[in-house]
Amino acid sequence: MNARLSLRLLLVLHVLLQVVAVTLSFFDGYLLPDTLAEWKDAQWSEDDLSLSDMLLFALWLGWLAGYVVSVVGLFLQQRWAAWLSLALTVVGLGFTLSEPSVYSGLLAAIDALALLVQGAILAVCFGTEALRPGKPVV
Repeated sequence: MNARLSLRLLLVLHVLLQVVAVTLSFFDGYLLPDTLAEWKDAQWSEDDLSLSDMLLFALWLGWLAGYVVSVVGLFLQQRWAAWLSLALTVVGLGFTLSEPSVYSGLLAAIDALALLVQGAILAVCFGTEALRPGKPVV
């Protein structure tokens, strides 16, 4: 299969997985055991937003904007977008260190699959001719 076509298919799959994960996260409390669901709800209702929460939210919005730019750039076969995607992957992994998280097995599986697809995207970007100069695929 053509590397450029593979890259585009992986990008579409990754975006779909992200949309499914975000949608499922709204219902994730119903998929958890009662004790964990109560703990997760308590995390949201403890205090008003702290400065660190607002900072993390601002960083997350920046990450989201960068993600959209990198996906569009990769879809248009731009080499800089591969570096942006790599940087955002590292930053996204850093977000997991910010606080403890509890997720259902289904959401964790979708997240793991999305991370594997992201790895495949990076492998195609840096290990194939997908972003090398040449005749662009439209």
